[in-house]
Amino acid sequence: MPIIGALAIIINIPGREIGNAYMYGMFIMSLIAPTGLILPSLASENFSYKTWLKFITSLLIIQGILCAISLVIGINL
Repeated sequence: MPIIGALAIIINIPGREIGNAYMYGMFIMSLIAPTGLILPSLASENFSYKTWLKFITSLLIIQGILCAISLVIGINL
């Protein structure tokens, strides 16, 4: 984050939006690569990773669009 924060200052992006972008990216990646609580839950219910990706794809697209819109709005405020 220190490098990204410095770059944000140079290109005049608010620091809160850098934090938001980092958190949104972490959330989306945690759904694509399930670890922690999601992976054991999938294994205990006999869901394959392919089934999980099929289920989560539409939600990821919606989440990605909402994240992008909120970042654009936050930067322009």
